[in-house]
Amino acid sequence: MLSFMNKSSVAFFMLMGCALPLATAEAAGLMTPKGGDQPPLEMKEHHVSVVVESGFALTTVEQTFYNPHPQDLEALYSFPVPDRGAFSSFTYWIDGQPVHGEVLPKKRAKEHYQQEKKTGARTALAEQEQHHRFKLHVWPVKAQDQVRIQFSYMQPLSVDGGIGRYVYPLEEGGVDQAAQSFWHMDDHIAGQFSFNMQLRDGYPITAVRTPAHPNAKVTQHDPKQWQVQLGSVPPAVEQQAKPQTNHTTTPTQPLDKEQPTAPHPASSMHHQPRLDKDIVVYWRHQKNLPGRVDMVTYKPSPQARGTFLMTLTPGSDLAPLPQGRDWILVLDKSGSMGGKIATLAQSVAAGLKKLPKGDRFQIIMFDQHASKLNAQFQPVNHTTVQKSIEALTKVRASGGTNLYAGLSFAMRHLERDRPTGVILISDGEANIDRTHKRDFLALLKHRDVRLFTAIMGNSANRPLLKELSRLTQGTAINISNSDDILGMVMQAASKLSHEALHGTTLKIDGIKTADLTLNQLASLYRGEQLIMMGHYWGDGLAEVTLKGKHSGKPIQYKTQFHFPKQSTLHPELDRLWAFATIDAMEQRMELLGENRDQVQASTDLAVEYGLVTPRTSMLVVEEARFQQLGIKQHNAQRLQREHKAQQARLAQTPLSHRVDQAQPMFNTPQSTHISAGAVDPVTLLALLLGIAGPAIRRMKS
Repeated sequence: MLSFMNKSSVAFFMLMGCALPLATAEAAGLMTPKGGDQPPLEMKEHHVSVVVESGFALTTVEQTFYNPHPQDLEALYSFPVPDRGAFSSFTYWIDGQPVHGEVLPKKRAKEHYQQEKKTGARTALAEQEQHHRFKLHVWPVKAQDQVRIQFSYMQPLSVDGGIGRYVYPLEEGGVDQAAQSFWHMDDHIAGQFSFNMQLRDGYPITAVRTPAHPNAKVTQHDPKQWQVQLGSVPPAVEQQAKPQTNHTTTPTQPLDKEQPTAPHPASSMHHQPRLDKDIVVYWRHQKNLPGRVDMVTYKPSPQARGTFLMTLTPGSDLAPLPQGRDWILVLDKSGSMGGKIATLAQSVAAGLKKLPKGDRFQIIMFDQHASKLNAQFQPVNHTTVQKSIEALTKVRASGGTNLYAGLSFAMRHLERDRPTGVILISDGEANIDRTHKRDFLALLKHRDVRLFTAIMGNSANRPLLKELSRLTQGTAINISNSDDILGMVMQAASKLSHEALHGTTLKIDGIKTADLTLNQLASLYRGEQLIMMGHYWGDGLAEVTLKGKHSGKPIQYKTQFHFPKQSTLHPELDRLWAFATIDAMEQRMELLGENRDQVQASTDLAVEYGLVTPRTSMLVVEEARFQQLGIKQHNAQRLQREHKAQQARLAQTPLSHRVDQAQPMFNTPQSTHISAGAVDPVTLLALLLGIAGPAIRRMKS
């Protein structure tokens, strides 16, 4: 059996905020007067439209605000950056007409915005602040008048063990103190709120859940089309789809329940939800779907270059692993954890009591520095657990967050002849001592460590945690306070309880391809999908080969299928490819350092494909001003093309995009997980230790 790690099996679960009360979440998405201490503008309408299909989601947010103040104002708008979300459109209504933004290099866009503002012209600007949030500026918001804006973003989605997941982010995360002191947050609106999600899949869906929003209306139109509605949904939205057969399910029921229950009362659609929780939607595919290859393409003409999105869903042929390990708990006691130590102690107590006899544990605490709560590893028994919990309840929170100190201290206490698990619990980002990605990579470089991350919160440093996971051949999952947390833990546990396909390579022969992106570069775990994007030329039969190792032995999977000569229904693939390519460029530059050519290449790609990045912004000016300023309206043209294709797709029944029917790549059904009910944060650590722990114990190599 292939050892999970050569000498020591080390799994990191990075749970950003998992032990915190849910009430600490800050609501996002309010428009605020710039300067002074004036209250936020009144939110009159907040409408969210989501379409999930063909392996990606398109989210459109439209909001109307009212300025009750006696003077014109410049307003700012904050919105968390969704995971892998590509900000693709920003619209500002001027004289009642929508004007679409165009992407420019960040400095140039800012200069134009400031100049337009000085002349009194109407203008708006969308920027990205690192990985945290999008920031939108609007000028002017007239005294006692309304302003209307709309923005859209697209993101690739994957299915893990037959379970799909979409998150509409509303929680700021609460780790950025400067932002908290500037942005005025609220958790309700005075007017209408609606969330309308159309879930269209090429494979039958048997259940849909919204665990944190029991008032959501979940309707099945047919096996491949579902709808999720929340809030005061406008009548036009409710009439979008004419169901052939309607079933309305209870959004909080576990996904292992096959039969829908009785419909919700109609009044539930008019319940105004608080805007302090992410809206998380789960869906589960029909059981025993085959392992498969799906592909969607965009090639506007036979002569044009094509773009493809290929998704491999492997079969369930990854064998279970044997058991056995120690534990190191790395716990955050920085100032932001104030008032939460008692909750943390309860979590640790519950978790340690789940460990089997023969296991050992050690607790490490960190703020600006790291220290051991236990002098050495403790055997699991009633006495050692009680003493540790008593010591933990006396800890007081203070200081900054030195994540590096906590991790490096844990690394020094690994015993080379003992399989070890490490759990890190923190509610914030590294802000003391070493914080650069290169420092963390160097820390892990000479240790045979695989990093498994469960990233909690919209302000968590996803780029850092995901990159560490990828480079250590681990995997990462994002967790919201609104998630089915037990279900997420069970997914992670199933990955660690089974062997993985390591050293993976994916090769395409028989057709010219280039500019390839891949979501997994080294390992593929149970239930995961492998997603590749790229360009192709021409058309015809291609041979696709996936290679890797099971238990140290080489294995390969092969299939053949055709790349089409022309396909026009998915123009969004161009932007999804560009965003993935830019993200990879930025990751490399952060790791290896910037140079002028790479910076220019990243900026040019974002401008060409109309994407807001840390190096580009989206500018809106009055329609006539675009030509006067020498700004070509490429994004407006692209939006028209994408909208036309979206309407054409919505007019069709969802189709399967499987391409390997004639020669299946996999001979077994896809792996499946069962999602359990929602779990409070106090018991989460217990679940991690009690469920994941025994499952991922390893024998010595």
